[in-house]
Amino acid sequence: MSPWMRTIVDLWRANKIDLAVVAASASEKQRGGSYFENYAAFAARLERVGLQDCQQLLPIGRWDISFCGHCLWPEPESKQRETQVWEVLFPNEPIEWVDFANTKDADPADTGSRSYHNWRNKQLDVQMFWAHDHNSRVFFLTADRNFEKRLADSPLFPDAVILTPREAVSRLASPAKGKFR
Repeated sequence: MSPWMRTIVDLWRANKIDLAVVAASASEKQRGGSYFENYAAFAARLERVGLQDCQQLLPIGRWDISFCGHCLWPEPESKQRETQVWEVLFPNEPIEWVDFANTKDADPADTGSRSYHNWRNKQLDVQMFWAHDHNSRVFFLTADRNFEKRLADSPLFPDAVILTPREAVSRLASPAKGKFR
């Protein structure tokens, strides 16, 4: 964990900020290229970093990506917003795996391919921001600059505030205090 994230966790533990974790993080590729086998492994990771009792924001469930019981059933309104997030983050890329595979000349049955992992990562990025947006959170923390680059100027997300952990710590240290969530 970076020193910036450690500071954020410490501030949250001291009840100085409101922090949440997106449950879709459990589905992300880990260092070394593997994925968590089950949600309990992710929960153990949260415990190791002191976030075991942090609020978890649920993403929209995606077959073979999400963990059952840690996602929301896809309702028409949520799917529509998910599509908007996708179109802003990944314009000109198909949202569904079969369509994405066809544009990349990949076999849709090959979920071990580089194309599949690329699509899966994009799906998780969308789920991260969708859960943040769906829960009316204020600051979205990420080191991925694509979020800021794409969302900052989008009229669909006029209130999006994307910060790196370092920027968040800097903002928290500034005299202008406010609720950090």
